[in-house]
Amino acid sequence: MWITFAIRAYPFAHEIHDFVASHDRVYVVEQDRDAQLASLLKLDLPADQVVKLRSILHYNDCAGCPDYYRRIRDQGGPLNGNCNAGT
Repeated sequence: MWITFAIRAYPFAHEIHDFVASHDRVYVVEQDRDAQLASLLKLDLPADQVVKLRSILHYNDCAGCPDYYRRIRDQGGPLNGNCNAGT
């Protein structure tokens, strides 16, 4: 089951800490090559929560493609390449 959480501003709301704490693994979908969001989260979260974060660099036209995220879930980690939506 996928649960999403959209981060809209920094400093982060406390709900982000609760979200990370309540999950075993959290994928941070980065839409810039510098992984800025994951870096900010790592600075803001307690050390025991940081290990749950997985940064995924994905900034093509399919950033919200459900097929791409299903493949991440099924393979247990980030993927190389595009989502191949519709194939």
